[in-house]
Amino acid sequence: MNALEHMLKDSQCNWPDKQIESQSVVGGTAGPFSHCNQSLSSIFVDMPNKGYGTRTHTMILVDQQNNIHYKELTRDNGGWKSTEQRIDTKN
Repeated sequence: MNALEHMLKDSQCNWPDKQIESQSVVGGTAGPFSHCNQSLSSIFVDMPNKGYGTRTHTMILVDQQNNIHYKELTRDNGGWKSTEQRIDTKN
């Protein structure tokens, strides 16, 4: 779970990104977010000056016995609020 959290909070730029470039064009014209393309190319997006960014990470792991581990992290006033649940399917 820690490795997944670390990956989801990765803000390394992955530019250029052909998918983002193709989705930033609307009717042959640059769309409203086209000027942010490079900022949007990371897994974790944080653009506080634009009021835009990643708000929530949800992780669901299912082990070989079909037990479920659910964890959600949500940005909350500059920090992270965590919700976690484990479901044991043997019961």
